Amino acid sequence: MLPWNRPDPHPEFEPDAAVLLAELRADVAKNKGVPHGDHFKNREIWTSSWARRKQQRGLHKTALGGAESWLSKCVWCEQQRPPKGELDVEHYRPKVDVSEWTGTPPIVSDTPPPKVTIGSGYWWLAFDWKNYSLACGTCNQIWKRSLFPVAAPRTVCVEGVEKAEKPLLLDPGSTFRTRDHFRWAIDGIVQPLSPEGYATIVTCGLNRKDLRIRRGKVAYEISRTLDELMISLRTGKIAERDKAYREIARLGSRAEEFTSMVRWFVEERLACSWDELDGLPA
Repeated sequence: MLPWNRPDPHPEFEPDAAVLLAELRADVAKNKGVPHGDHFKNREIWTSSWARRKQQRGLHKTALGGAESWLSKCVWCEQQRPPKGELDVEHYRPKVDVSEWTGTPPIVSDTPPPKVTIGSGYWWLAFDWKNYSLACGTCNQIWKRSLFPVAAPRTVCVEGVEKAEKPLLLDPGSTFRTRDHFRWAIDGIVQPLSPEGYATIVTCGLNRKDLRIRRGKVAYEISRTLDELMISLRTGKIAERDKAYREIARLGSRAEEFTSMVRWFVEERLACSWDELDGLPA
């Protein structure tokens, strides 16, 4: 998982969002401060069907995809998905209700952890651009759902609580160092190095079988390429060195799947940060 550079919203987003939030606030107040799923019907500004006035359909979701939407990946699992139809607008903080998992879920699992609802969601952030990202349906709907782990003690979810609580789920739109939270094995299994890393793996199912298999193939590929690079450096074969270097740059590009894992393997093997390697993509 790499920090995601969230695109700027369309200029019409804030006016649209302000109107919807005012309407939502009134409905929640009528319901004694408790949000309900029906409060969001016809207010789903993030869907591909959304349009107001002379806006194009799905204007705000299109803006979230960015200028190079064909490069879009799930912010959690880093699988490539076309934004239309296969990427959801994910709410980092859930809007209707909040749940916690029960027990201590394993990091490797093909079954989403059991959860229990603990209270209302962060409804006032339902139209906050900073709360949005793009995620595949499996990560968002099957695994994350309404889970939102935070450091104990957990307080009641009321407006403004987000300013004081400490989330354990990594915010894909924030700044963090991947290697502070994750490491990878050659079989593609991602391992946590922090409470945030553990919570993110468990919440989003980042070690489910299909991901382990696909990541394992890429892990083998980058490991083989790094072996070839080291041999070329020892033998002084410039052509082989440059070929390996180009392949490393390709595999570590943000356009490719599992970028964070590839860059971690490179940094571990070469004992330097990705940014210190001249000519590699940012």
